[in-house]
Amino acid sequence: KLIDDVRKKRKMLSDLGCFRDRLAMYNLSIEEKKTTEVKAKVLSVPEPEFGNGIKVRPTNGAFTLQNKIFAKPATLNSLAVVDFSGNQLVCDELVGTVCQVAEEKHGILIPSITKTILRRLDNVTKRYEGRNMADDALSVIKCAIERARDAYICDSTGAFWEKHVWFETTCFLGDEEKIHKCLILPPASTTNYAGIMFDSSGDIGFTHYITTADGRKCNARLKVKIKEADTLIDPFDFRYNSDNGYNEAIYNNEWVPVGFNGYCYECSDGRVVEKQDIANSEFAHSERDWKIDCPDIMLVVLPDKGKALYDHVKFVSNQCSGVQTQCASLDTFNRQRNKEQYSTALATKMNAKLSTVEDGAIAWRGAVDWVNQCHTLVIGIGMAHGMGRGAETIVGISTCLDGQCFRLLHSAYVQKKADTLSKDAMIDLFTESWKGYCNANGNVEPCRILVYRDGMSDGNFTKADDEIDSIRAAIKKLKLKECECKSGCSVCCPPITYVICQSQHSIRIVPATDREGYPVKSGGVNVHSGTVVDHTITELGALKIQDDVPDDFIDQLKDKGKVLFPSSSASSSYDFLLTAQGGLKGTSKPMYYRVRLNENANWGPSKSNVTPLTKETLENCTYHMSYQYATAPKAVREVPVVKYAKRVASQVLSGLKYLKDGDCRWYGKTLRLHIPMDEIEDETGRRPVMEMLNEDGSKVNEKTNLLCGSIHGHKGA
Repeated sequence: KLIDDVRKKRKMLSDLGCFRDRLAMYNLSIEEKKTTEVKAKVLSVPEPEFGNGIKVRPTNGAFTLQNKIFAKPATLNSLAVVDFSGNQLVCDELVGTVCQVAEEKHGILIPSITKTILRRLDNVTKRYEGRNMADDALSVIKCAIERARDAYICDSTGAFWEKHVWFETTCFLGDEEKIHKCLILPPASTTNYAGIMFDSSGDIGFTHYITTADGRKCNARLKVKIKEADTLIDPFDFRYNSDNGYNEAIYNNEWVPVGFNGYCYECSDGRVVEKQDIANSEFAHSERDWKIDCPDIMLVVLPDKGKALYDHVKFVSNQCSGVQTQCASLDTFNRQRNKEQYSTALATKMNAKLSTVEDGAIAWRGAVDWVNQCHTLVIGIGMAHGMGRGAETIVGISTCLDGQCFRLLHSAYVQKKADTLSKDAMIDLFTESWKGYCNANGNVEPCRILVYRDGMSDGNFTKADDEIDSIRAAIKKLKLKECECKSGCSVCCPPITYVICQSQHSIRIVPATDREGYPVKSGGVNVHSGTVVDHTITELGALKIQDDVPDDFIDQLKDKGKVLFPSSSASSSYDFLLTAQGGLKGTSKPMYYRVRLNENANWGPSKSNVTPLTKETLENCTYHMSYQYATAPKAVREVPVVKYAKRVASQVLSGLKYLKDGDCRWYGKTLRLHIPMDEIEDETGRRPVMEMLNEDGSKVNEKTNLLCGSIHGHKGA
């Protein structure tokens, strides 16, 4: 009705001949749509590789995952289920179908004892029967976790005891970054905590402190006796084969059927002590000191795609329980003609979330050619803004840990509402990314840097220069002994490419004729996935020209192990419009990539396989990276490293209220976000900070603003 009224008034004013005059009074005018015909190009399509070397060629930016064995499948050692659907029968069907498809169609490893436990889902499932789902989400999820831990760690079902094996998982010690493969020894009758057995030698290899009947004490490791030989078998070399129905052990470097003949203990001095000869024993390592990963993931069955309950479940998962969740919609599952297709989508997401720094599980391999030439640090920065005056801005940062840009490390930062990052914030975030990359790559430092920055408008391009300087300052701080300059400079730092990603613009790219486009469901055509326009309508004002190059620049590069590329590789502008996604309806909206700085086009590490980052190389690199979104078999519109950063920021923003109130828990610790008053003049003093408190209220460590510890565990890195 409002639109009709406006049209009538416009016609009336136009008839009077005064419409344009009235607009001019308010400095307004009617601008006709401008159409410019330009020549575009379609980039080469990468071919994702699955298990057994099978490659697929995407069609218009998408490919299928059905019946494809993942390139590196993850392992699902334990699973908890939360049922909000109110339909037990269909919920159990959904969980069963997902597990079956994940194992049989995609190769995700589910141990036989885990499958035995999952055949009776009530062992690990909490079904909600109330009305206020969002309000009760925390208690429901905690109950599901407790049931899963009872079933797997305490062996409440007796499934492990019956087959003479132990629950295998991973664990870590406090704030230690390294994770350890381990077996869980269920609590003894005299204790209420489980023991831990590690697959290693030395002090950590002992499982028990024992006292024999004659009073002798020693450190010992639990061993398995078999009927076929006197050789003692290590528990890590002993398993149950559900397909054949018997135990197996590694004998002469291969798995062979064996008969279980009891347990014994092998002491540090070489003695073998039988179980009946022990007067007292206690675990050498227990869950009191180590954090056990159980359950690995939680499958949450929601009644529909309602956003309120979904957001609350994700917040509870990230900030309170420390267990990752995979949400599934019962309504969507019921409406599927092919339920395996929906289960494949869930299995793909679960494989990504179950990936660890140890196994590096990925669904498919993709080639991002320029990035995998040498150690390249690829970073994506995204923002999420709160509403209203005095709100906060969450800055999310994602760091690629490998040359395929598939495995990522995420962090978040809280600041007062702003579109730009302060110097201290950028230094903290980049330092976290640098250290995370080095830890994941054997302490090898990156030799070049590629940054994708989202959320920056044209008026803030000069602020991007400050962020670039902050990156150099952070590198100088990290490599203080090697830097001979008073401030971080181009020569002492790895070459930096800084790309601004703009999604809010009015440019659309459409085919000139129908036969040149790709047909869409709503009628008409769209441009093909990978369409690029890098001339005519792209501006030339974004690139920052290096104007302070010293005279002895080439000599300094050689001293630092770098080489100057030929001048032909450089360009006056690297801006381009990329339509990575394959549009199915409507008009596809391209991403506008504005390159503020590109040092990688001019110089780089002196290695034989390293090439300059030309305009064409950057376009292909960005497009191929768009296929590396781990939870969707297609090219996404935004480069995934930015898309993930924005998701992280949005999830932290959704739980900001609880962080301020101190309602967040992390492995027994309390997290609280402290927001200083605006009246504080010192910029550092105005920064919001995170506090981690023990149960008695004492502080765990110094205040920090990085939310890296509270929004992810080591799984899913």
